[in-house]
Amino acid sequence: RLTLRQFGSEENFRRGEALITALLARYARLNVVRLDLGYLREHRPSVEQAKADLARLLNNHRHNEIFHSVVGYVWHLEWAFQSGYHWH
Repeated sequence: RLTLRQFGSEENFRRGEALITALLARYARLNVVRLDLGYLREHRPSVEQAKADLARLLNNHRHNEIFHSVVGYVWHLEWAFQSGYHWH
């Protein structure tokens, strides 16, 4: 029996696969970049603040020239004792 968390994880994985498949069908070449975003030890946010920060980044990227060639993205929020909340 799947828990809600497992279901959400599997659904997110399925949606990520669908996005990648659609992008590969549309574009002849893609560059995949892994970006790790974290916080300094003295500025560790709550999970709510980490999610709000990512939402702000994604909203701002629409208006920033350096992101003009981004055609898709997948984010994953993690928490670790040493580093706190961080995004991949």
